[in-house]
Amino acid sequence: MVYAKSIITLIITLFSIMIINCLVKDRNKEKDTKIITNHILMPTCISHHARILMYNPQGILSYQILADKSRYYSNDEISWFTNPVMIIYNENKLPTWIIKCNQAKLAKEKILFLYGNVIINSLMEITQLKYLQTETAKINLITQELTSENKVTLSGPDFFSTGMKMYGNLQKHTAQIIGKVRTTYGTNPEKKNKSIINNDPTSGL
Repeated sequence: MVYAKSIITLIITLFSIMIINCLVKDRNKEKDTKIITNHILMPTCISHHARILMYNPQGILSYQILADKSRYYSNDEISWFTNPVMIIYNENKLPTWIIKCNQAKLAKEKILFLYGNVIINSLMEITQLKYLQTETAKINLITQELTSENKVTLSGPDFFSTGMKMYGNLQKHTAQIIGKVRTTYGTNPEKKNKSIINNDPTSGL
């Protein structure tokens, strides 16, 4: 009888030790997972009042980004910018566009994603496209192609347009609203001298 009780006690003790070991291993795994996750989510580099210069293969300045804060994540090769101001230069080293938004993300493919109150102003005196406003946009920094899936406002010296979705090219100073286009023409578009509502799914400037 005593022998049987001892065997039962030993089995219970061994079982308890196994459970404790399993719990300890699970906690260690959870800690390791948290450490790895935090390491992945933590930026590699943080800069305040950042200034980033980007050059083309010929060594000519193409872009300048000023931001209140920049964060770089080496794992994904992504940079985030807070309150960025971006200036685009042409081949003659002259500034052509200035872009402002609340947040921006630069991917390793040289694609810049703009988020929140995106405002694009032309710095060229002679151009038909002077102003663009939307909530989100995407710029290919290699081709300067610009796209947006949101409501877009465009304006120039003699027109004012609104619509949904847009495709353009900043290098060519062109933009095309895809749908629900409403355009006002005249020397002062604000007075709405001539208004045209275009339901054509593709309408451009």
